[in-house]
Amino acid sequence: ERLAYPGLILRAVTPDVIRNVLAPACGVIVESPADATEMLALMRSQLSTILTSSSDEDLTLVHRTDMRSILLHDLSEKTAKDKALREMLNRIHLGAIEFYSRYSDAAHRAEEIYHRLALGVDRKVLVSRWLDGLKPYLGSSILELPSASQIYVAARLNLELPADQWSQAGDEDWGLYASRLATQQLQVGKPFEALNVLNRRRSVWESSELKPVVKLVTDAVFHDYSKQYEGVREALPAGSSRTRRMSSLVHEIGELAEDLATQPSYAKKMFEEERPGSRVVALAIMERRRSFPQIDIAISVIENALSPFEQYHGLVVAKNLLGGASGEQRERLRQALLTQRGVPI
Repeated sequence: ERLAYPGLILRAVTPDVIRNVLAPACGVIVESPADATEMLALMRSQLSTILTSSSDEDLTLVHRTDMRSILLHDLSEKTAKDKALREMLNRIHLGAIEFYSRYSDAAHRAEEIYHRLALGVDRKVLVSRWLDGLKPYLGSSILELPSASQIYVAARLNLELPADQWSQAGDEDWGLYASRLATQQLQVGKPFEALNVLNRRRSVWESSELKPVVKLVTDAVFHDYSKQYEGVREALPAGSSRTRRMSSLVHEIGELAEDLATQPSYAKKMFEEERPGSRVVALAIMERRRSFPQIDIAISVIENALSPFEQYHGLVVAKNLLGGASGEQRERLRQALLTQRGVPI
């Protein structure tokens, strides 16, 4: 009786656990392995509606999942009012941590981490004890843990939690969650939805968890604009309606480039893809980010444009950057304005 009720917080009961964890924490003397085995058999016979033998080993008792949540809720309510019980449960958690930390396999490590998380999130310790392969052992018990611990586990095991719970997550955990969610949006071809996820916390974009994903999402969004531009050119006949739609895209691209503080090297990279859409995206970025010293790209567009629309924006970029052009660049621009190999001005 003295072992059974507080023992509910253990996810598995074995003779070794009884002897090394549960009995010392509850002030019960279990002198030998044989005594512990006898105690386990008694628990199994007396608590058959709550405990059941694991499928592969008779000397391990586990809680019935339908009963465990009810009993843990009852235990939690009593712990809040009973200091002695609360202290006993803490001793069990600490004993379990010490016992399971002797092992290095994923199953035992999961028990250790479960009991650590039951006491709170000690990030420095948890990161040193974390192993791959814990999901099969921890995933089913996540809701038994405190909210902060649930978030910690869910972020690392790719588990789902309610949106309002994620909003309470610390930056490190939220970064892992946002990285996963944004990547999923990219995989289904939704770059703007992925960007919306990342925009919820711009303050953590430079973190190791998010920085690579921010680059992927940004690139995906600009390439989506590239496809949109090419789609408009193919779908609409030449005329003012098409020009207005393409101009709207250029405006949106420029605003996004300014908002994301897009780097000059990225505009150059986009232009060098040599697709009509990527060239216009590059010009739209340079048009808004006037500090980019890339008048050479504008000159090449004026001289050898793929379309009048592209050439127009090449002219705009050249006008914006003319003040910083060298004498050689000014001469090249003059020649490009006089003679075009592609679309004539």
